[in-house]
Amino acid sequence: MDKVIFGVVLIAVGLLEAVCPQFLWKYAHGGRKRHAQPTQRDLLISRIGGVALVIFGALCFFI
Repeated sequence: MDKVIFGVVLIAVGLLEAVCPQFLWKYAHGGRKRHAQPTQRDLLISRIGGVALVIFGALCFFI
């Protein structure tokens, strides 16, 4: 049961990061500077990490 909950949480966070990485970037880094903006590289890396989290979360259901 713990694996299922862990997998669902990973998939949810991964989808959030893959779909709207700018929101999570502002949440994590936006408070440091008033008008900070993420670079395209930051957003791409965040999306790749989100997809990886979704894949890992899906694997939790089968392991």
